[in-house]
Amino acid sequence: MPDVLNNEGIVIPCPAKINLTLAVGAPRADGLHPIASVMVPVPFQDLLSIRTLDKGPSRFDRQVAPGCPKPIKISWPVESDLAYRAHALLEKQIGRQLPIQCVVSKSIPDGAGLGGGSADAAGMLVGLRALFKLSLSDARLAEIGAVLGADVPFAIQAVISRRAALVTGIGDVLEILPNVSLNHVVLVFPDGTCPTGQVYGAFDWGAGQARTAEELFAFSESWRSGGIAPLPMNDLTQAAIRVCPAIESAISSLKCLNLEPHMTGSGSALFVLARDRAGAQSIARQSQDAGLLAYAACSPEMAK
Repeated sequence: MPDVLNNEGIVIPCPAKINLTLAVGAPRADGLHPIASVMVPVPFQDLLSIRTLDKGPSRFDRQVAPGCPKPIKISWPVESDLAYRAHALLEKQIGRQLPIQCVVSKSIPDGAGLGGGSADAAGMLVGLRALFKLSLSDARLAEIGAVLGADVPFAIQAVISRRAALVTGIGDVLEILPNVSLNHVVLVFPDGTCPTGQVYGAFDWGAGQARTAEELFAFSESWRSGGIAPLPMNDLTQAAIRVCPAIESAISSLKCLNLEPHMTGSGSALFVLARDRAGAQSIARQSQDAGLLAYAACSPEMAK
């Protein structure tokens, strides 16, 4: 939830997500792919600082957060930034200006499959609702966010509650998984990025096998039933490797360390699960010694 600074300003942590599992179906007539995925927020985040202004125009600034584990070059125009677009969309939806000064502090790299842009959009929507005391339910906020991208509805509930969810449909159907969480995970950042469209294009051209509707349903039921959940997997891994070969090199390096890496989203970031904080820090050090960019993401409340 947002941290209130005073009556006019808030700071909103916008957590990254990983796809603990991601099953992908064949594209529909509109080109969109049905999925069945378990998305989990992790302790790695961007920060949005927002203050109200007496009147417009709104002002937006973006910066790289200190200690960011992977170099980020903020080269995209502010008008295409998802936080900016979320602000503009909400103004249009409610029919009035919401004048603010906003600073986005980026730690989550783009093109990594960690949902950084979606998280920023979600943080903006949640923050504006709080700042301007807008009468919008979580469900209505998710409907608005879905216009911006399939991951935004999940990101909204992650900003609000930090809960994992089973995500189906085209990313628009969420079912909370209260017993699933990741307090200790190591994120590994190969060189290069993975544009989502290119990865799905490679998938459609044979770099992966699309699931049937029955398989997607069975996959989802395994999580709903509370039985034996599938191990981490991602149907887009081979497609992402075709787009960004550095992923395969990073996977090989991690396996040489007897680690089990998995890709998140459409790539390029990898993750390795850890039992505890000490384990995560050890895995991160091993990965760094092997020449990889790695970050131990551990919940602050788990510190001893």
